[in-house]
Amino acid sequence: TPDWATSWTREFRSSLAQYSQGMHGADRDLQHLAAEFIEKVIPPVLRPLRTGGQDIRPRLCQENLWAGNIRWIKRLERCVV
Repeated sequence: TPDWATSWTREFRSSLAQYSQGMHGADRDLQHLAAEFIEKVIPPVLRPLRTGGQDIRPRLCQENLWAGNIRWIKRLERCVV
């Protein structure tokens, strides 16, 4: 399995491609710029987050919490989404 940075980059690339395709159609210049951005900008931004013994542990970020998608598990004494 890929590490979190590889996974995040893959998802970002996919989202950016879908967005740009929807907004601008097939645009080679924009695709080229997006590829350069992903190759040159993202690694230096993410790399410091993994240095000095630090590492990011993936977490689910839920923005739509309501009573139907959370539950208290009594035996675990914790809430789960």
